[in-house]
Amino acid sequence: MLSGLSFLVLLVLSFAIYNLLLQGNLEIYALEMPIIGVVKKYNNFYKVAYIAIIGISILTSAVSAGCGFLNNCSHNKKQFKSNLITMSIAAVVVSQIKFSTFVNLLYPVLGLIGMLEIVLL
Repeated sequence: MLSGLSFLVLLVLSFAIYNLLLQGNLEIYALEMPIIGVVKKYNNFYKVAYIAIIGISILTSAVSAGCGFLNNCSHNKKQFKSNLITMSIAAVVVSQIKFSTFVNLLYPVLGLIGMLEIVLL
């Protein structure tokens, strides 16, 4: 029951975003995040609300992924702290790279790693 409700909410939100993108009269194909270009046309409430929602979703995803990684890779409290510091510094460094540049860099690297994995299997 709950999964069906989640599906319906995601479906409605997806159509709402799609409809919002269709209403945009600017060239959204050149933008890295087209929805931001559309939201900029509306008043400050929509911009602030969208930024808050995106920020919260990024934060929750990063925290859950980071906690899972730290719990799997750390065997004691000291190692947990050192891994946390290393991960935080790496996150600050990586966050300075534009998203499209980061994807263009990682896509071939992950492809090569996947090919190596296939060969090793």
